[in-house]
Amino acid sequence: MITIDLNKMKSIAHTIRRNTRERLLQPHDVIVAKNIPNEVEAAEAARVSIREANAAVQVSLDAAETEEEVRTIVSEYLKSSFQA
Repeated sequence: MITIDLNKMKSIAHTIRRNTRERLLQPHDVIVAKNIPNEVEAAEAARVSIREANAAVQVSLDAAETEEEVRTIVSEYLKSSFQA
């Protein structure tokens, strides 16, 4: 019988979440760092939105009580993060 360590699973899920957040923030960080006129404000707003969504996922992962919940949360986060 295979036993799943829920805490380890959550730790891996948080790593996925953090890596995804950084990948999503990167293009907006470039705009802010270069101080590109007429684009900085939109980039800052996008960064706030990404951080807020990420924070909600973090809370959900911390509250998850089953491996299925963790899988679903990560799956939905990745789907919503990379929609075209």
